[in-house]
Amino acid sequence: MKKAISILIILQLAISLRAQISDEPLVRFGVVADVQYDRDTTVGVNGRHYSIDKERLAEAIETFNSRDDLSFTVSLGDIVDRDYVTAFADLKPVLALSKIPVHYVFGNHDYVRPFSAKKQKEFYEMVGRDDSYYSFISGGVKFIIMNDNEIALFSSEVGSVAREQAKAFIEDAKAKGLKHAKSYNGAVSKKQLKWLDKELKDASKKKQLAIILAHQPLTPEGNKHLVLNYQDVLKVIAKYSGTAVAYLAGHDHKGGKDVVGDTAFITFKGMCEGENNRYGIVSIYPDRLELQGFGDQKSMKFNFNIQ
Repeated sequence: MKKAISILIILQLAISLRAQISDEPLVRFGVVADVQYDRDTTVGVNGRHYSIDKERLAEAIETFNSRDDLSFTVSLGDIVDRDYVTAFADLKPVLALSKIPVHYVFGNHDYVRPFSAKKQKEFYEMVGRDDSYYSFISGGVKFIIMNDNEIALFSSEVGSVAREQAKAFIEDAKAKGLKHAKSYNGAVSKKQLKWLDKELKDASKKKQLAIILAHQPLTPEGNKHLVLNYQDVLKVIAKYSGTAVAYLAGHDHKGGKDVVGDTAFITFKGMCEGENNRYGIVSIYPDRLELQGFGDQKSMKFNFNIQ
């Protein structure tokens, strides 16, 4: 009888300890998407507020600064709408107010028009990056920043191999009657897919959770904003069930959520639309993801299926 009671006490202590651990996040960070700031107030379409997004971004940063438990902020692409020289110059003092590092995903609007590799490198340098996809560790969690506009009509020069590849992706999608056969969508190269596989394999071996940060969503099927070769990316992610627990993106300003296999897919609402601001704080726990939404961004929670 005493032995049974002892076992019960041990089990209760174990359950209590696990509950305590799961209530303490591994890492917490701020998220903004599709700020698309521009000085020009006349270019807005679909209710977008390009010129006031500097103030909206400032509000989000003020919220993040009011917390002492955030590790970084990520912009999920399209920090500017166009004319990066003047637009980012306006945003730079606002971004400089952030007390935590800011990571940038590059969206379709973050590419110079017409495209120039030299000018694009200048923009990379303006935001403090010398590459367009990379990974880092925070709170023991691996964060993988992708560039899903690596192959696109707007990110390649006329006559380049990348532009011909982009044309082929779009024509193939059109032939299949797929809605995402759009010039504003991009694709991921085979080289980057191999890199993604390697990053996830490394995280899997080290028993790390992996969060993928990108601009374009991969789901749901039929969405017109998907990565041109979204199925190739999904195949890599599917290989690492229990490791690749979440994929966070922007691009589709109305936002959304989905679950494919054991991976949660969250598309953040675009800050440049809506009557209210839109941003969030994400908390990663050992067993779940929690999103606290602000303004029109909805809060949500996803439990992980850890192997």
